[in-house]
Amino acid sequence: MTHDPRIERLIGATLATIDHTLAAPNGGWAESDRHELPRRQNPHMHLFEASLALYEITGEPAHLARASSIFDLFRQRFFDPRHRVIREYFGLDWR
Repeated sequence: MTHDPRIERLIGATLATIDHTLAAPNGGWAESDRHELPRRQNPHMHLFEASLALYEITGEPAHLARASSIFDLFRQRFFDPRHRVIREYFGLDWR
């Protein structure tokens, strides 16, 4: 990455908008600003991938920390070790 301050500001503004608009009160992110049900794992997967890509190109620890927190959410909420599947849909209570 060129370390262009304009690009870095745009990345920061984009992530701040995601957090402000889509953060769910009980953790994770909603798929849209309407916070409709059911909730899905899909937006978390894409934010995880984006966070890893941002870390790879910027080296900024904050992006790796975000990816790590999403992975923790995966282990706690999305992965069902008993059935060895990734759960796709959730209510507000993560069930």
